[in-house]
This record gives sequence, C-alpha cells and structure tokens, in this order.
Amino acid sequence: MLAGTTPVLVHNCNDPVYRGDARPPEEIKAAGGFIPQDPSSERSLLDYASDIRNKSRFVGTSKSADIAATYFGGREGYVYEISGAPGGIDVNKELGSLSPSPHEREIAFDGGIPWEYVTRVWKKDEWGEVDFDYDEPIWER
Repeated sequence: MLAGTTPVLVHNCNDPVYRGDARPPEEIKAAGGFIPQDPSSERSLLDYASDIRNKSRFVGTSKSADIAATYFGGREGYVYEISGAPGGIDVNKELGSLSPSPHEREIAFDGGIPWEYVTRVWKKDEWGEVDFDYDEPIWER
C-alpha cells in the first residue's frame, strides 16, 4: 500500500511492542492511554513515518524494547510494554522499500493505544537507558 491509502497489514501477533515516552505512567493513564497528537489528521502512514515531528493520528511503537528506549521519549522518561493492542500496522511491511527507518521496527497504531494494553513500565536511568535483563519495571499489570 502506498501513501494516501488505508493500511491493511496489521500486527496481529502476541509479542509485545514498546514505546518510549517522557511522560510518567500516571499521566498516560489519566489520558486514557497513548492518544495521537492529531486524531483527525489525514496524513498518510508514509508521511507520518517520514516526519514524526508533525502531528498525526498515529502512535508509534517498536518491536524492540531497546529501540524504543533509544529513539522515543528522549533521554529522560519511560519505556512502556504494550501487549494485545489491536490495529497495529507494521510500518516496514506496509511501506516496503519506502519505509524511511526500517531499523526502528515500528508498529504504528492508527488512533492510539488505550491504557488497558500497557502491561509494564520501566524508568530510564541517568544515561537514558534501560537494562531490560536487569532492571525491574516500576509498574506492571
């Protein structure tokens, strides 16, 4: 599928995805989850993936916890594990060779991710990192 069309390749596996975010869990929960910056945006998936600084209806995650910790949320913040959320779009499969950042292994959620799908949260250390083999989550469902 190309820009401007409705994405159809949906991430339907049981593996969790991860999102780095500067906001603490209490703030995400109070908002009802991860809400897109512009839910009514008509920007295509390609446009979103090419320039995530512009507001869109997509919320990005990664198949990799380490990538989420590195690329999302800045140096300070949190990494959220999300399990079972419906409607994730595998950006690399959807865009193929047009995917601008295949190394991010992104799963984008059109319309956001409700809080009920957040399963664990880690706080980044002073270097902006999380050792997922050693560090305990600060919250889990």
